[in-house]
Amino acid sequence: MSYLAMSHRCQLFEEIADKIWRRICRKHSLGLNDKEEGITNDIIADIVEYHRYYYLNNFDVYARAGYKESITGSDIDLFVETEIDQYIWYPLQAKLLKKDRKYHSLFYAQKEKQQWELLTELENFGAIPYYLFYNGLDSFSHRGRDKCSREYNERQLGCSIVRPLIVKNIYENKRLPEFTDFHITHSQPWRVLVCCHNHSETKFSLQEIEDSSVYLKLEKIEQERKADNEFFYTDNRIVTACEKTDWKPDYRIIVKRTYR
Repeated sequence: MSYLAMSHRCQLFEEIADKIWRRICRKHSLGLNDKEEGITNDIIADIVEYHRYYYLNNFDVYARAGYKESITGSDIDLFVETEIDQYIWYPLQAKLLKKDRKYHSLFYAQKEKQQWELLTELENFGAIPYYLFYNGLDSFSHRGRDKCSREYNERQLGCSIVRPLIVKNIYENKRLPEFTDFHITHSQPWRVLVCCHNHSETKFSLQEIEDSSVYLKLEKIEQERKADNEFFYTDNRIVTACEKTDWKPDYRIIVKRTYR
């Protein structure tokens, strides 16, 4: 069995996407909208639960120190190990498909810097950013292959990813983009981040990921709280990138490829 299969990470991300697709379809059928924050929180719960159930040490979840579940946000830093102690950094900006089949709040008139600009700036520091769309659409059916030639159906688009500049370009041509404006031409199931053998010129070590006191493992949140501007040292590339771009995700997920 390959290290990738042993890690269970692919299966987990597939299950999460399927669950979210069904969840949003159910909400929309009742005339209700879901919330990005609630979905993200449930994703975190699924990962923590999976980690504990299988007694595996290859999923770690961190949250911003001092966070409160009732007011936490929906953005995620995902770090995926591709070689021993070599991680690709995926900043994920969450957006929800509403019951009118459109994505609202892609643009904020009151902000000087739009989210796609912030995400694109992170590329200068070696990150690979995406919009993470939470989707569910009863009338949509699809059978296809992802970028690493693995078959998938529409439910895997419960969590889909799209590059920031594509979101920007589509928004500038259509102020309320619909599901079909991104899917499937410009999207991939989010499982490709952990199921495919991806490559990046920039990799980060586990020490770099963990050496920020802003983020604490969930089980330590209540034990120790620190200010957002405290860091262990200033040469950390991840810390520097977040400071310079004002990227402040609420959760940090570390996905390892091998047993420790």
